[in-house]
Amino acid sequence: AGVSAPGTAPGGGSAPDVQACSSPVPSHLFNGVCEARFDDWGSRAQEVTDTFVARGLPWFWWVTPTTTSPELEGVLHRHGMTRMDVPGMHLDLDGWEPAPAPAGVELVAGSPDQAESVDTLLRAFGLPAASRGPLMAHATAFARANTFSVFARVDGQAVAGGLGLVAEETVGLYVV
Repeated sequence: AGVSAPGTAPGGGSAPDVQACSSPVPSHLFNGVCEARFDDWGSRAQEVTDTFVARGLPWFWWVTPTTTSPELEGVLHRHGMTRMDVPGMHLDLDGWEPAPAPAGVELVAGSPDQAESVDTLLRAFGLPAASRGPLMAHATAFARANTFSVFARVDGQAVAGGLGLVAEETVGLYVV
């Protein structure tokens, strides 16, 4: 596994303007782009897109209101990609107070342990053990200061988890 988008750090998963991850696994779950913030949306988006298209594997480009532009969407449409609006939920934190954890459950946020995150994900989604290597590479490539893991533990064992991504004043929770 490695990162193949131009401008990304060799063996890493980010450049100042984008996060990207690629693997030999033919699944969009293991190949893609997120958090793009380009100075020149047209040419940089074309450069990154061309790299992923040339690999011939399924891939994704995650866009949010702050990580897209008409130029980017034009580049992606020209390559046959279409926007999919995925269901989501949000919570206004003004006046919100968290509910206490159920008895015997410990909630942990901010864990840097990629292995625990991946192993919990494998169990939760019933993924085959062969997925562990590509998932570890993927988790490592996307690990940055603005990402974190969250877990629910019972007797010290992670029984549920998710991944968080902080983007400005928003926190996204994924693969819960």
